[in-house]
Amino acid sequence: MAKLITGGRGGKVLVLDEFRYHRHRTNQQNISWRCWRENCRAVLRTNIFDVEEEDPNIIVYEVGEHVHAPDRVRVRNADFRQEAIGEVEREPTVPIRRVYNARRVALQKQRTLQGGGDREPPQDFPSVR
Repeated sequence: MAKLITGGRGGKVLVLDEFRYHRHRTNQQNISWRCWRENCRAVLRTNIFDVEEEDPNIIVYEVGEHVHAPDRVRVRNADFRQEAIGEVEREPTVPIRRVYNARRVALQKQRTLQGGGDREPPQDFPSVR
């Protein structure tokens, strides 16, 4: 399922199967997206939708092949930031430290459930004191 996130510079980034795309062109029938990486020529075509909408209905028509592995860690980091920012915007009186630590704990629990077994969850996000 394709979804939009806000990139590090504030622009919209489309994520599909852990690959990131930036908007390349728009014509009357569809939006063309290019892979985020410079050396990859993968193209993605979607229906036309409002990129500023909260939860747009994205229909994927065509997906090209990538020459690299998915961007797993960076996409998770972007999701983490987006969720924390959204939580602060919804409740601005809550300290940022509390929001950050709560999101970090939730992410670790999610990774433990996905990974299963006795493995220790990765420590991507240090606790803030």
